[in-house]
Amino acid sequence: MSKRVLCIHPFGPAGYPPLQHAIRTLAGAGYEICLIGATSDGSRLLRVPDDLPARVHVYSRRSSLRAMLACAGAAWRSAKSDRPQWLYGSDPGSLPIVFMLSCLFRTKLIYHEHDSLPFSTAGERPMRRLLRPLQRWAMRRAELVILPNAGRLQWLRSQEPRARGKDIVAWNMPLRAEIGPIRAARQPGSLLLHFQGSVSEYALPMTLLAAMQAVPGVRLQIASFAPSASAYLTQFQAEAERCSVLDRIQFLGTLARDELGQCARRADVGLALFSESSKNINHFNMLGASNKVFDYLAAGLALLLSDGAQWRPSMVPDFGQCCDTASAASIAAALQRYLDATLDARVLGEAGRQRLLRDWHFERGFAPVLAAMIEYEGANPRSARHAV
Repeated sequence: MSKRVLCIHPFGPAGYPPLQHAIRTLAGAGYEICLIGATSDGSRLLRVPDDLPARVHVYSRRSSLRAMLACAGAAWRSAKSDRPQWLYGSDPGSLPIVFMLSCLFRTKLIYHEHDSLPFSTAGERPMRRLLRPLQRWAMRRAELVILPNAGRLQWLRSQEPRARGKDIVAWNMPLRAEIGPIRAARQPGSLLLHFQGSVSEYALPMTLLAAMQAVPGVRLQIASFAPSASAYLTQFQAEAERCSVLDRIQFLGTLARDELGQCARRADVGLALFSESSKNINHFNMLGASNKVFDYLAAGLALLLSDGAQWRPSMVPDFGQCCDTASAASIAAALQRYLDATLDARVLGEAGRQRLLRDWHFERGFAPVLAAMIEYEGANPRSARHAV
């Protein structure tokens, strides 16, 4: 009998490379995958790759409720006809549908959390409040619980002491096939920075612009997942003009994943300047969880990171350097070290690329998940109709 996995990610599955990597890896191991999701405002310009080895049902809905209802109907029909061995709940937003299916069908559960819920519940919408008890239920119910960062997993486990599943930390690394070739030598006297992701005050600080003003040989290219009319991006452009560096910044817009890799390889240094003052659990537990850091290394870029202990010793000093994101002078000093080759960006980037080729690739990181799935299938654990 074919091994089947029903994967649920209601809001923007195209914007989550680890989810797509998991599908490719599971398909390579002989599983048949059905992916059900819907586009959201933040990812409507992104598309699920045509070659994704899965039956894909992605609906276009502006309303979160309509998206959830459309996905729930499709998931019920798929579960009824296919009788999958595994449900794969991707992120907290999948849990209302996963809970419904678990009550109706005998199946095992994988819960893979990419973005954790914030600590604070102040001002939460009703839908978000519903997810918190469902998240605790998933910790009790799931055979496998996957998170990309050990700190996030530890915090999640503290919320549900009755959790019974197997914990796995799987970093958001690229597929081995996505790791690029050796980069050409850098042109002396210039430095091209690359940023990809959502443009926000927590990821791309205004202090970078003042630093660029102080170091004239530096240019910046930005591939943003946010809508072009986002308020912060507008402010960022206005500040760039005030600092007289707007002509050194190229806004690439929203790109497909393969296009992102090609653009990154033109650059020298990748930026991951996450604010250390953020109270969001996702922002200060980025080691392993940040796609962009591994994507930069896959392109052979050196790293410029926020000055947090989480990056040492895994990323710094072997593959880049840290700076104080609140200080334009600190950022400028770091840029100057790359520009004048006090630190050789090409050497650091190549060291990171080699580390990815050796063991920091998704196939290796996801191997414990495959092994645990095979173990559960062979042991024939008790049915999915656990106590709620």
